[in-house]
Order: sequence, then structure tokens, then C-alpha cells
Amino acid sequence: MASAAPCPTVMLILDRSGSMDSPPAGGSGPSKLELAKVALNGLVKMYGDRIPFGFTSFAETGFVCADGVTVHVKPKNGTKAQVTAAITAVMTDGSTNTGPSIDVTAALPEMNDPARPGSYIVIVTDGEPTCAGTIGPESDPDAYTTGAVKRAAMKGIKTFVVGFGSLPAAAKTAMNNMANAGGEPCTGATCNGQAYYAAEDAAALQAAIDAISSTIVGEFGGLCDDSCYSNGCANAGEICVAGMCKPDPCTNVRSTCAPTDYCYTDGTSPGTCTPICPQTCAPGESCTIGGCALDPCANVTCDATQSCKAGACVTSSCKDCLSGQNCVDGACKDDPCRFVSCPTGSMCISPKGTCAFTAPTGGGKRDRNSGGCYFAPGSNGSDAAFLLFGFLLVGFFVARRRKA
Repeated sequence: MASAAPCPTVMLILDRSGSMDSPPAGGSGPSKLELAKVALNGLVKMYGDRIPFGFTSFAETGFVCADGVTVHVKPKNGTKAQVTAAITAVMTDGSTNTGPSIDVTAALPEMNDPARPGSYIVIVTDGEPTCAGTIGPESDPDAYTTGAVKRAAMKGIKTFVVGFGSLPAAAKTAMNNMANAGGEPCTGATCNGQAYYAAEDAAALQAAIDAISSTIVGEFGGLCDDSCYSNGCANAGEICVAGMCKPDPCTNVRSTCAPTDYCYTDGTSPGTCTPICPQTCAPGESCTIGGCALDPCANVTCDATQSCKAGACVTSSCKDCLSGQNCVDGACKDDPCRFVSCPTGSMCISPKGTCAFTAPTGGGKRDRNSGGCYFAPGSNGSDAAFLLFGFLLVGFFVARRRKA
């Protein structure tokens, strides 16, 4: 399997200072921290199988500026679950030591990998920095933080700045300076005239995160994937499931299956010896794990933005499916055909993972995303010839079993 280009690393930095405990516009309702958690976890959910995310939080909690800067997860492939869990768990405490959070992040080896197309910081904060350097111009907190962002940019690490909540003039000035120094100032509708991504409520925060993710994906072309979908697994007996290498449930099962059976797994289910679907399915049915079954999507056609689920067209979120995934019920899921080795003369029907001798009723090929049967003819020969060969092969194995 050919390797894909590596992805950039992205460090999410979240302000967890005490002021993040209040709603973005005052009054009652979810706090800025809770809303920020939802927005950042949504970003990780969308791209976390492909992009190496990390997570850092900051709140000055001691006598030294860097106290309270915590790198929860370093940015590397396969951290999606860890990042989500860490974001969900953070609590508010202390003041706003923004500058050290940038310096600590920019020093990580994972943020300075020359094999990657770049590195990004996405920082969400609600206030003016309070932590300053000890001497010189950076003894001012704003100057220190802007200097930290500049130092990161000199290493090739770009910074997106999201200012969350209704901010006073001094905080706006500080964040505008940070945004301009980071090399990724806001230029779209979410800016509200600022260089930083201005988000005064939950909807604006989500719009800012969406705009930032689109910019990052656009800058590196959106074609990277350094997960095991593209690069495979290094250890024998492992398969790539949900972007992670895991033991193959069929490793010790395949050798126990009859010649006309195969080992089925969807990657997480136990390996099971399963017969080939041997006959042409009736109208409205499709081959499903060893036999024909009713297929509610058999005669449903959806437009390009939808996928069939239980006989109805639903909005699809499959535009970013990775190379080892198919669109099933409107979502990206692993294709079981990647885990299945079909007996000679049969083929695997994607995305169900069923081995079959036959074409669907009426012949031809159906859309893989619809969840039904499809037929890929051989290099020469008709569907009918292939069907006849399938029946002859089944008959041969049945006769051998009877003799035995």
C-alpha cells in the first residue's frame, strides 16, 4: 500500500483561567469553557482520524508564569480519543498566562518535524494576558505574549487566535497583536473587523472554528493521511480499524473455515466462518453476510449530498472519508472488505463485507455507498458465465463433502 503525504501537526490550546467559568455574554447559561470544549471536540471529531492533534491548557496557578501550562496530549497520529477526553476533563483555575503556553508548545519536537508540511496552533482565550517576561520589552504581558507568537512563527508554527466572549478594548488590542504576529490573521466574515477570530457567542465560536479548520485543510491541500489507512500496520496479524492498528480477529479463525467459507469481521466483531452468498438475490434483496436479505435501500436513489439509511435519504457527512472507509448510513465507516479474504471465484461486496458469486438482480453494478450488492465483471466473460462458474464451484465442493 502506497504511503500518503504526512499531515501537519495541530496543537489546540485552551484558556482555562477563572474568567472562562462565566457565560460569553454574562448572565446565565453555559460557560465559555463548556462551549469551547464542545467546539474543539467537534473539530477533533471531524479531522482527528487524519490530522495529528495535540492539546494544551493554561491557567497561571503558581509563583512562576509557566505554572499551570499543561501539555495534556502531544500532537501525533492516533490521539483523537485522548485529546477529546483531555478537553472534556479540564476545569477553570487561575489567571491568564498565555505567553508561556505558546512557548511551551512551540518547543515540542512534534511541532518542529521537518517531514511535515507545517504546524499550527489554535488558541481559544477570553482575556488579556497577565504573565510577563522578567526583563526588557517583554516585561509587559502583551509584549511577552506577542513575542512568544513571533518566536513560534519564526519556527514555521502558525497561530490562529480566537477571542471568546465580549472583550474590553485592551484585550482586543492584545489579541489583534497576537493574531498578526501568528501569520494567520482573520480575513473572513467571522472577524467583526478584528485581526483575531472574534467570537462573542457559541454560534460565532463554532463559525470561527469552522473557518480555521477550512483554512488549515486548504493550506496543505487536504490530501494528507499518515494513518494506517494509507501506510498499513507494521506488525503482522494487525489490521487498521478506525485509523488505529489492532489485532486481526480472523488471524486464528481463517484456517478453520471450510473451503467455501471465509472469515468475516468488521474489524471489531469476532472472526466468524461465513458461507459465500451463492445465489442471485430477489428484487429488493441484497447479499448480506452469507445469504440474501431484504435491503430497504435497494431501490432508493439519493443525491450527491445524501446517503440511504433504512430506506430513506439522510444528510451525508462523508466528504472526508479516508482511503479505507466507505459511506454507510451517511457516515464514514471502515470497509469490511479490507479485512475479508474471499475464496477463489468469489468477490467481496463493499461496504458489507460479504463474499458472493453472483451479481445483483438485473446484473450490472450498483452504487457502493447505497449498501447493496454490486458486481465487478472479470477481465473477460459475461455476468452469466461468472454466475455459472460460481454454481459449478459450489457443486464441486458440495460433492467433495458428500464423498468425505
